[in-house]
Amino acid sequence: MKISLLIHLLLAALIVLVSRGSQRSIPLEKWKIDANQFGFQDSNLEDWFSFIVESSQKSLSQLVTVMRNGAEGEKRFLAALFITTSEVVNPEDRFYADVLLVTAAHSHIWRREIENEIEELVSKGWSKAASEQSFALRTPKIHAPAILTACHDSTRGLKKAATILLTAHNAVGLSVPDQILTQLRNLAQE
Repeated sequence: MKISLLIHLLLAALIVLVSRGSQRSIPLEKWKIDANQFGFQDSNLEDWFSFIVESSQKSLSQLVTVMRNGAEGEKRFLAALFITTSEVVNPEDRFYADVLLVTAAHSHIWRREIENEIEELVSKGWSKAASEQSFALRTPKIHAPAILTACHDSTRGLKKAATILLTAHNAVGLSVPDQILTQLRNLAQE
């Protein structure tokens, strides 16, 4: 239980750092030392730390494979975070990563602390996709302007992120389970 809470806290810190463009200054070694010093030795935590280090060496396609593998647990969220910040991700993989992050943040213990950062990542990514990668969207003349409108809306937090994703849903060729769409709709109406 303690390890799970620690991983959630570290993920929240990582989201904040990544959203601020501070991927290079993640204090991973300090986090490892502190975890050991306070008695948080655990193979899951070590795997989590190792995955962060390995992620910088992984290709985008390797990260996508991890993200789409339900057996990867917490590593899926890390992969989704790194994918959503990528400059070269295609809209379908961006959509998958962003949906994973937004739906996970909805029930995350640190939701209030991370929701604006997640919204900024989603908004920035989809604004770029709609303006610079519109050719990769389905019916781009319809969907790109709608996505940009959602990205420039004054709403904040997961509500805005969910609205952007619901708008982008029709522009990508992914089938999304009704349960996830319902969760996004509920978030967009909060």
